[in-house]
Amino acid sequence: MYGEDFYGGTPAVTKNCYGRGTVCYVAADGEQRLYDDLLKELADTAGVVPIVAGEIPESVEVCSRESGDTEYVFVQNFHSEAVEIKEMKLYGEEILGEKGEMLEPFGTLILKRKIEDRKM
Repeated sequence: MYGEDFYGGTPAVTKNCYGRGTVCYVAADGEQRLYDDLLKELADTAGVVPIVAGEIPESVEVCSRESGDTEYVFVQNFHSEAVEIKEMKLYGEEILGEKGEMLEPFGTLILKRKIEDRKM
């Protein structure tokens, strides 16, 4: 709750559960830790399993697509400078790019792995 000024007595963060879904509304400009903690709590509660373990750098996006029993993991650097990715726990067959300590500027790494082999 906001304690004073125009927003005094109104919530800074609200959460509503409906059916199997949950939505949160953040009506504040909080520190990054607020968003990190909130998203972790929501993901844990929903049983979401991360695509990769470890720290994902700010300019890196990780997503996956599935086809049958295979998962394709896309690791993309959206920065004009190389980014260190050695803290990310990456595994699978390299389809494009190389697993290493760095991901080149605007680089992409694609991994192919069996869904049943997911490691977390």
